[in-house]
Amino acid sequence: MIKGRTLTVLLLLGVLVACSSAEERAQKYLERAQASFEAGDLVKAGLDAKNTLQIEPQNAEARFLLARIAETKIISDPSAWREMMGNLQRVIELQPDNVEARSKLIQLYLRFMASPERGQVLEMIRDQLDSALSYAPDDETIKSLEPIIVYHEADFADDSASRDAALAELRQKFDNDPSDLIVTSFLTGIYAGADPDRALDYLNRSLAAEPRSALRVLKIGLLRSQNRLADAEQEYYALIEENPDNNELRYGLARFYVEIGRNDDAEKLIREIVAADPEDVEARMRLVQFVAQSQGKAEAETLLNQFISEAPEEWQLQFQLSELQLSNQEVDRAEETLTNIIEETGTAQAGLDARNRLARIRIAQQRKVEAEQLVAEVLEEAPMNDQALMMQAALLIEGGDTDSAISNLRTVLRNDPNSEGGLLTMARAQALAGNQGLARESYQKLMQAHPRNRDGRRELARLLMRDQQWEEARALLLSGVERFPRDLEMTRMLVDTLVRVADWEAAQVQAERILQIEETRALGHYLQGRIEAAAGNLDESIESYKQAIELEPKAIEPLTNLVRSHVQLGQVEQARDYLLGFQQENPDNVHAQTLLAEVFARLRDFDRAIAENDKALEINARWVPAYRNLIGLHLLQGDLDAAEKAAEGALEVMPNNPDLRLLRATVYERQSRWDDAIAIYEAEIERNPNLDVAANNYAALVADHRQDEISLNRALQLAQRFRNSDNPIFLDTLGWLMYRTGDIEGAVKVLEEAVAGAGQVPQLRYHLGMAYFGQDRLDVAKRELQAAVSARQPYTGLEKARETLELL
Repeated sequence: MIKGRTLTVLLLLGVLVACSSAEERAQKYLERAQASFEAGDLVKAGLDAKNTLQIEPQNAEARFLLARIAETKIISDPSAWREMMGNLQRVIELQPDNVEARSKLIQLYLRFMASPERGQVLEMIRDQLDSALSYAPDDETIKSLEPIIVYHEADFADDSASRDAALAELRQKFDNDPSDLIVTSFLTGIYAGADPDRALDYLNRSLAAEPRSALRVLKIGLLRSQNRLADAEQEYYALIEENPDNNELRYGLARFYVEIGRNDDAEKLIREIVAADPEDVEARMRLVQFVAQSQGKAEAETLLNQFISEAPEEWQLQFQLSELQLSNQEVDRAEETLTNIIEETGTAQAGLDARNRLARIRIAQQRKVEAEQLVAEVLEEAPMNDQALMMQAALLIEGGDTDSAISNLRTVLRNDPNSEGGLLTMARAQALAGNQGLARESYQKLMQAHPRNRDGRRELARLLMRDQQWEEARALLLSGVERFPRDLEMTRMLVDTLVRVADWEAAQVQAERILQIEETRALGHYLQGRIEAAAGNLDESIESYKQAIELEPKAIEPLTNLVRSHVQLGQVEQARDYLLGFQQENPDNVHAQTLLAEVFARLRDFDRAIAENDKALEINARWVPAYRNLIGLHLLQGDLDAAEKAAEGALEVMPNNPDLRLLRATVYERQSRWDDAIAIYEAEIERNPNLDVAANNYAALVADHRQDEISLNRALQLAQRFRNSDNPIFLDTLGWLMYRTGDIEGAVKVLEEAVAGAGQVPQLRYHLGMAYFGQDRLDVAKRELQAAVSARQPYTGLEKARETLELL
């Protein structure tokens, strides 16, 4: 008994010692990071702060230090505000009473008062200000910020009296204390555009009261806006003289030289920084980046190899080498570099970082087993490693295990709620899992923390468009296009949304904007055609499409939509004639050739359609749309043997093409070879568990043609992914399986939703009618079954529908 209790105590002691050791290591890293920061060595400070977080992800002091490091970089890298903001937000979550963090975050938010989301930004600022005041009502920084925020709130509300009063208060504050950095910055910004001399006077008076770097930075920006470049350069010199140990200021000057075309001066300055401190790795890395941009990657690699030979254990240099090799498409060499780091450093931080980077390469190469092994090695040593957790989540998502992926991502977001990669991957995982509301919430958090994340903005917009939330999609895409006016995909999505809400004028504004850019003029004409077609002006749309085709003959969409407009006007012969003329001038255009085959099919000239389709395959034997056409043409004529032969022939050319395998399954369905079709869909699900079409078709065929409980239950489990779908066919599959497995009540709810989305499909009416019949709701059952039978379209279950209707 004593031995047992002694063992327990010893085990507990071991845990305490381990915890203490971890805490001590974290504290040691943090102290070293703070010392490096004070000494101006931002690289080492950042590395040690991150090492602290690897051990203690909830360490607010390390987060705040990373925010301060990012703040010092903003002068040389304006995008560093993102890193600063993310860390400050996390600090506040961990330490709600950290007023300094709140004041810095407010000042960052104020940068976005000119953005389209100004109202939302103001709400965030007010929330931070009120919280800060509750913790420290007498804090001088907060007192300076309060009238600034009142000014912006009044300006947003168009309350000129309150705005003028706030401005008068701020001017008085400045007169009382010209050294107040926050007030000076605000007044400078207010007058910089309309009265730059007045703004400059505020800066000069404040600098005379107390010379400070932040004010000189503002002055440089103001002088540059007036094209007073020599004066701006002199301010840089003064700034550097006041802060001789802050190399970020020198990098800012180098960036200034590059922006005004003085590359030689920029390189000379960076080389001086390198020469001044042989141990400054950051300086060497920046010089390599500069040489890569100005002289080329070969020269940059030569320089980098020289630095590596001088400091072989500075692993950041070797990581930079691997990135340079990857950017030069030298994947084998990059792998060799990363493998060398792993061999040299084992499971030290550099070794873990190298494994993460190598895992990313393996994922891109579809070498998933090797990627999983590398990620597992990282997580075994560092279970909270965000990069490894996110990669593991991505691999789990690809394997269809969204639940485990979401669990991983929750850990990432607990460590860093504003993790850009974590939020984006979480949103994607939730969407794949069918949790559309949670996906939308994650996308919105991503947009709030990282408004410049284009992928997240596009994906959220697609989600909103899919759910027909047109006004929200319009607002999101309008602000996106304002931020990224050259993002053509976002512009196209915005035009589609504006067309949906019939805002023709706003849509035309976007098309005109794209038309003004020479390299996108063809797209502008195409967008105009889309708008005109949606507005019912089909003749005008045809002319716009023709203009787009003249500029971009190889573009697929203008030609497709031109044909569609002709068809909608009943002008199939005109579509044929245009395509024949187009093909004479562009005989190798396989898409046009395929469209020509489709037009002949619409004219019921099937022999000519097949002949034209064969020409498309002569142009490109791997053109999947032509095979799809050919199989469809044979099915349309009822020649099932020819359709099967065409499907088999296509798969001989491209045996690994999933679309062609699914087409063969469609042929089997038309031949009533249900088991053969089910086997194909089953194999596709094995290959790609996320392929909804294969899952739906498999489940639907099982629901209609299998009777055994095991098959029906497996199909039902697969179909559960469609519970939150807006696709009526997918919903029908789920509802019918619920009916087949005895859940009549649940089936009715799902099938009603399916019929509401596609009420004219007779098979869906049949399924709903049978579900009502199962509930003894005979009147509505009769209504649905009557609609299912009267449509006179063949489908699986038609005879059963008739039999049941006779009973009623």
